[in-house]
Amino acid sequence: MNLPTISLLALLVIPAVQAATVQEYRNLFFLLLALLFISLLIFSILVGRREHKRKVTKPAYVDLEEHMKRLSGKGLRDQEIRKRLRDAGWHDHAVELVLHDVHTPTSSLEKLQKFANLQIRKGKEKEEIKEMLLDANWPEEVVDITLL
Repeated sequence: MNLPTISLLALLVIPAVQAATVQEYRNLFFLLLALLFISLLIFSILVGRREHKRKVTKPAYVDLEEHMKRLSGKGLRDQEIRKRLRDAGWHDHAVELVLHDVHTPTSSLEKLQKFANLQIRKGKEKEEIKEMLLDANWPEEVVDITLL
């Protein structure tokens, strides 16, 4: 090969290598950008879901409490009240919290302790009980001490 052929070959090959490298960097950049976007989306969904759950729970407890008082006023026993509320679509944990009057944080730690002990005897895991009480806006420190 003579020098002009090598120069011509170099002019054709070097830009192709550089273009491929630039394209690879561009692809890597967009891949990383997509991964970052997906991660932020998942994080915001998880955080938003938890916040939404907490915001919706409080008014629901008030409605549930009123519904439970109406049923109790009819002379129904706790078991029948539980069944009717479950049939009406209320979650078991919400019914239990309202039934034991621990659906809103109060100064009555005795009620809270009784509720936690009852749930443990029913076979609930401490983590599940903790989540129930945190959803009812009990301070985490109080819940942790109660579940020791």
